[in-house]
Amino acid sequence: MSFIDNLMAHAKHIKIQTSIALTLLYIGVMVTSIPLAAISEMEGCIEYVTTIKGSSLNGHFFEGDEIRVKPIHCGLPKFGDFAVFQGVGRADGYHGPAIKQVWGIPGDTLVIRSNGTMTINSVLALTPHHKPYYLRGLTLKKFKRFEGVLDGYLLLGHHASFDSTIFGLLKAQYLTGVVTRNQSRKYRHQHNLPPPY
Repeated sequence: MSFIDNLMAHAKHIKIQTSIALTLLYIGVMVTSIPLAAISEMEGCIEYVTTIKGSSLNGHFFEGDEIRVKPIHCGLPKFGDFAVFQGVGRADGYHGPAIKQVWGIPGDTLVIRSNGTMTINSVLALTPHHKPYYLRGLTLKKFKRFEGVLDGYLLLGHHASFDSTIFGLLKAQYLTGVVTRNQSRKYRHQHNLPPPY
């Protein structure tokens, strides 16, 4: 079956007309409208392109950046990936999709140092600006309970952002996607990549 045939089959199955309007990510990241033309098929998985809104991952992603996301059923995130998750409530009542970097997966070992920094499998956890991620005060005290072998996903952004220091380790059932590519102008220029497709 050709790519077009597959796409049409998916379109009929989920009743796609001319575009998909998804409101996804907030966090740091809110997803806007996704035109049908932005969808591609990779190894049987339908990816989509979305736009970042917010500053929770500045240093990795910036307001207006375009990213490609694959659904979670196409593969769980690995250490260092950026995962999309949903269903975790914030203090303001928001439960919509959000994105953070994966700093630990189930089975990894978390160590919290006396100075408040963390290592995962001996790798120092960093903020998006590549500085040590420090745990302080009540956050440090609360987070100590996760030290040892992880039984969920450790997701981090900037200090005081909506990440695992707020909601704890995340179970796989809350994950909805994994970022596969940053298509932003700045990122493409820095890494000498071709224009987004």
